[in-house]
Amino acid sequence: MSNPDGSQDINAYVLTKDQWNKTTQISMVDGSKGTAALKITGNAVNVSVQAQLLIGGSENCVDINNECSGVLVIANEFRAAGKYAVSSKTSHGVSFLGRITGSVSQWHVNLGSWSDQSPRKQTATHLGLTADQYPILVWVGNSEIPTLDDPAKYKLIGFGRYQWAIPFVMVFWGLGKKLGMKI
Repeated sequence: MSNPDGSQDINAYVLTKDQWNKTTQISMVDGSKGTAALKITGNAVNVSVQAQLLIGGSENCVDINNECSGVLVIANEFRAAGKYAVSSKTSHGVSFLGRITGSVSQWHVNLGSWSDQSPRKQTATHLGLTADQYPILVWVGNSEIPTLDDPAKYKLIGFGRYQWAIPFVMVFWGLGKKLGMKI
């Protein structure tokens, strides 16, 4: 996949259409040489992934985007090494379950950040995570507030009462990226 800046996404494991509507079992995926260990995109529907170990890339361990729905990702260990442990945007009905280890440079969970593939809001997200570090930091951008298995473990960061401004921010952020601005 090409990014707006011309660079290529390199993911260790990309789910294909023949893996929809069933459970995919993975022992270990090392995404450390790319952007993510696992990429789920392209309007994927009813996807279930069970993994022992997902080693994150420069961005995250798992990246879900482009209007996916009904996605469940369970990992014994999301070993973070980039910006986030897990990320989902422009999708509906996504659940992350498992333990986050390693370290992140921004936050553990990224929900609803800007996408050049769809302006859709992230909806109906469930988090059932544990971590080496608490609280688990959750960015809530263009997203509904996720349901949390234990709210005391999480700290939500984002637009809060300024949620109405998110579509405008996303448009200007996307325009800036397309114009080559470093944002």
